[in-house]
This record gives sequence, C-alpha cells and structure tokens, in this order.
Amino acid sequence: MIKKAHLSRLITPLCFLFCAYFFIAMPIEQIYKIFYQLGFRLCDFEVYHIAGVKALQHHTVYDVTDHWQFKYSPLVAYLFGISFSKIDFFYSQILFTILIAVSWPYLIIKIIQTYSPDIRNNLPALLRKFALLFLFLGNSFLLELRFGQVNIIPYALIFCFFLFYSKISPSESRVKYYFKLLALSALWSLAVQFKLYAGIIGAYLIFKKDFKLIALTAVMTIFLDFALLGQLHGWQFALQENLDWLKTLTHSSAILLNDPQNSGLRGLIARIPGIEPLYGPVWMAGLVIFLGFQYLLRKRPPLTQLAFNLSGVLVLTPLVWNYWNLLAIPTLLMIFEQNRPFSRDSSSSAKWVFALLLLNNILSFNTLSRSYLNPITQLLLAIWWLRTQTKHLDFKLNSFENTKHQLQT
Repeated sequence: MIKKAHLSRLITPLCFLFCAYFFIAMPIEQIYKIFYQLGFRLCDFEVYHIAGVKALQHHTVYDVTDHWQFKYSPLVAYLFGISFSKIDFFYSQILFTILIAVSWPYLIIKIIQTYSPDIRNNLPALLRKFALLFLFLGNSFLLELRFGQVNIIPYALIFCFFLFYSKISPSESRVKYYFKLLALSALWSLAVQFKLYAGIIGAYLIFKKDFKLIALTAVMTIFLDFALLGQLHGWQFALQENLDWLKTLTHSSAILLNDPQNSGLRGLIARIPGIEPLYGPVWMAGLVIFLGFQYLLRKRPPLTQLAFNLSGVLVLTPLVWNYWNLLAIPTLLMIFEQNRPFSRDSSSSAKWVFALLLLNNILSFNTLSRSYLNPITQLLLAIWWLRTQTKHLDFKLNSFENTKHQLQT
C-alpha cells in the first residue's frame, strides 16, 4: 500500500499533469487537427473571423440569417477585423487556440489568488485548487476550446470590473475618482457588447445607488458603438448596424430558446411536456428572488457580488450554453473555503451538490446532460452558495425577533 506521506507528495505532480491535459495536450491536439484533419475548423471562431473581414470592408455583419449569425456589437466585429481577421483564417485559428490555452489559465490563477490571497505564493496549493476546479468544470473548457468561443473576454472584463470597483472610493481626489469611474464604465460597456448577460451588474449598482457609473456606462456605450464607429464607417451606417444588432439579438435568441443544447432553466422547462407555459411566471419569480437577495447582499464585498452575479447569469439567462459553466468558478472558490468536497466534515447537502457537479462535468459532452442535468446542477449550486452566504442574515433576523419579543413582553 502507498503510505499517506508518499501519496501527499504525489498529489502536486498529479495535479500538474491533470491541468497540463487541458492547457497543453488538448490545444496541441486541436492544432494538429487544424493542420491535418480535413474540414476541421473552429465553428464559432469562423463566425467572428468572417464578421471581422466584413467590418473592415464596410459591409454589414448582420446579413446572415441562419444559426451562424454574428450576435455581438458592431464594435466587436471591428475589433476582430483589426486583429484576427487580418490573418488568414487557417493561421488565425492556430493563433487563437494558443491564446485561449494561455489566457484561460492566467485568468483563473488571478481569480484564485484574489479569492485565496493566502496561497498567492504557494505554488503547490495554487495548483491543487486549480485542479480541483477543473475536476468539476474541465469539460466546459474543452467545449470552449473546441468551438473557438471568446467567453474569456467578457469574463475577464467583468472580473476586472469588480476587482477595480472594490478599490474605488469617493474620498479620493476627484480626478482619480472620475478616472476610475471612466475605466469601470469602459469595462462594463465592452463586457455588455460581447455578452448581454453582463448587464446583470446593473441591479447591484442600483442598490448601491451608484447612478453616476450607470449613466457614464450608457454614455460610454453610445460613444464606443456609435460615435467611434461613425468616424470609421459613417454615421448612417453605424446607426443601421446598431439597429440590426438589436434586431438580430431578439430574432436569433427566440429561435434558440428551445434548442436541445440550451442548458439553462428556460431550456429545461421547454423540454418538459405540459409546463412550458409556466416559464414566464417561473422566470419572473426567479428574477424577484434574485433582486431580493441582491438587496440583502448589497453591502457585501464586490468579489462576493461577482460570484452572486455570475451564478445569476447561469440560472436566470434564458439562453445558456454548457461551456458557460466556467462562470461558476468564483462561486465554487467561495464554497471550497467553507465546504471541502472530499472532507468527512462536509455536510451531506454539500456532498450531493458536488456529486451532481462532478457527474455533470463527466457527462457534459452528452446532449441529455446539457439539457437536463446542467440546469438542475447550476440551480442547486446557486442555492447552496446563497445558503452559505446568508447564514449571518438568519442570525440577524433571529436576533431581531428575540429583541422584538423581549420588548413586547
């Protein structure tokens, strides 16, 4: 038998090999397929590449009406145009694969270090936590890699937004304060232009009464996506592109809501016979619950808000794809701090949630898992996170009731 001390020394190398599988072996395999497997392509990245080419040619990027529509803002199309689309699609795929393989671990390491500053300089502990995350979410990354998705961009923008927001203070000099507000508005605006789900941040800012930042972000969006594009393409073209973008979003989303790959609650309800008409009331109830908890947690640190909002995206967004599960990383990191998934001290409820999450990761390439298991797992994970974060609220409510009872007697 392997002694416990020997096993402990093996854990770190095994974690490294586990992570190397995702960020070294799989990207190399994908590059090999791009070179030698006829017809292999990054299907989602091809949409972005084509849109970038069209943007540089002053051609509309919203003329595709089938599944492969470009659904990001006109500014995003232009950004692809001046970067990846200037390179031949074949080589652009290779460059994009390498960047994904480098940028994702960098972002995740930064997120881990932010939530667990005590292990910032502890490489073995950092590696173990990284491997633990990918034990539950690894296959979502493989889907992201295989499709050539760009979720890391809005993800990084949202993370930076909350990270910088935690460091802003009205008491600092006016110039410094408004410069930070300007940077935050740019981060939020760009995140929304990549993924509309980034708009969920607005509820937190409203309860924080940070109306300056909300207004500044609206102005920043108009500037970036209309005024700036107007200088490049002409005002009339820029206006029409933005109108076509909004039209594309509503049209394409309506078609995809009942797609078998939609792994959100909306997709789950649509697939269960007889209850599809209940989606509207269920979604409204979920939104009210989310806003209620957002109000209760409004004074919690911005990094807590990051986890809460990203969990809200996975539960409330009508259209969710399986590779979005990577948004649950901050939620899992906070849960890991209180509930070690393989510890004997972990509660039975936590073990069930972790078991479902692990099963969902193992089966994530299966359509049935994406259709049914994924939305249920994400809902339970969000509920469990809320439970761990609102225990102090229960204590305050109980104290209030006891005080009220004493006053009445």
